[in-house]
Amino acid sequence: MNLILAAAAVITIAIPGVAPAQDTKPEKQKQVCRQTNPTGSRFKVRVCHTEAEWAEIDAATSTAADANGRASQPAVRR
Repeated sequence: MNLILAAAAVITIAIPGVAPAQDTKPEKQKQVCRQTNPTGSRFKVRVCHTEAEWAEIDAATSTAADANGRASQPAVRR
C-alpha cells in the first residue's frame, strides 16, 4: 500500500505538464483619495477608491450633468 502511494507521488512530480496549484493573488490596486464637500456640510470628507473606480464615478457624474443639460447651456450672468 505504501509502495503504491510512493509511486503515485513520484509519477505526479515527474510529469512535466502537471504542477501543484500555486496561489495567485490578484494585484493590489493603488488607492487614490480625494477631499469632497458633502451637500449641506462645511466639513470636507476623505473618500478613497481605486483609479478604475474613480474613472467610473467621474464618467457617471459627467453623464448625469449632461443629462440635466448643465454642460450644454451657457453660463447665465446676472
